[in-house]
Amino acid sequence: MKTVSRKRRVVDIVILAGVPLMFYSCVNQMIFCPPACSYAPSASIVEIGVSETERIAAMWLPPKDESDLVVLFSHGNAEDVGHNMDFAQEYHRHGFGILVYDYRGYGL
Repeated sequence: MKTVSRKRRVVDIVILAGVPLMFYSCVNQMIFCPPACSYAPSASIVEIGVSETERIAAMWLPPKDESDLVVLFSHGNAEDVGHNMDFAQEYHRHGFGILVYDYRGYGL
């Protein structure tokens, strides 16, 4: 039977423990890749407090009158409010109010 040296065992343990730890530490950056902000502050951009110290940006286009409906839109991965402005304005032209918000780390 072949014996494995102590040095080889240490290398195997480092590799077996290190690769999953390395993957775990960078998986969020691989999956959630916020792009550079694609819009500028304007009258339709508001800030929403999500904690005592943190705020996120959102685009708020109020409904034409109080009886109209409001659409809450959650954008996809690697997008921000700016990528959805045309979509939001089209719904607004049809009378809907719309709120499109950014996730933490996205947009402004």
